[in-house]
Amino acid sequence: ELEKLVGKYSNSDIVTEFESLSNLQPVREIELSNLTLFPLFNENYYQGKNMQILKDSIQTNGITIPLFVYQYENKNYIVNGVKRFLVAKNQNMKTLPCIDVQGSIEDVIIYVTNNMLVNKDNGLVQGYAFKVLMDKFQMSEKEIQRLTALSHGQVANLLRLLKLTSAVKEYIIEGKLSTAKARLLITFSSKDQIKIAKKMFNLSVRECENLVRKIRLGDYLVPEEEYFTYKREGDQIVVRCSDDSLLTSIENFLKELEK
Repeated sequence: ELEKLVGKYSNSDIVTEFESLSNLQPVREIELSNLTLFPLFNENYYQGKNMQILKDSIQTNGITIPLFVYQYENKNYIVNGVKRFLVAKNQNMKTLPCIDVQGSIEDVIIYVTNNMLVNKDNGLVQGYAFKVLMDKFQMSEKEIQRLTALSHGQVANLLRLLKLTSAVKEYIIEGKLSTAKARLLITFSSKDQIKIAKKMFNLSVRECENLVRKIRLGDYLVPEEEYFTYKREGDQIVVRCSDDSLLTSIENFLKELEK
């Protein structure tokens, strides 16, 4: 049983064992409209520019690797192939090749979480999965640590990433900011998170740690910058804003105008 592998084997061994068993199952076509992401996935954390290579490949060759699907709560849940599914949905594909995976819900949870680590998915993907494990599946942080072989600090930092401002989250999704760098921003205000993050793009993690240390000691002042600008481009007005609360207010105002 897959659950017995936890604590005995590495993350990659667990994933390999699960996939080896699943690949023995036949491939079947499932309508895209009948597929949904497993609850541990949040599609918003996958929509970065780094998916372009996959988009080009699928545009040319279609889906060549089947998705793994688990039937749970009367739904076909995708447990492997999130990016392929999102690209296929964007390209209005009708059906996708799928393999039905076998096992308990516990087996699937173990597989999905360990596969995220093996694939080195961004920290938001992992943090969101851990939050769902706690909220929906009533798992404790200690159980997640055991499940993933991560330390208390690692699990806590991934969960805290979800509290970052949306602009910084976008930097993570686009690959501009690593998890190791992003976790250094958690205690700063939304405005400072954005300004400091931009300074981090071309620095090493060690250099980022030194930068944050200097800021906290007052040896380095974060430069002020315009966080709200707008300009007219033909029949459009382009607004750029790095303050989440102000951006929400503008959005709500525009929605009122539409009524």
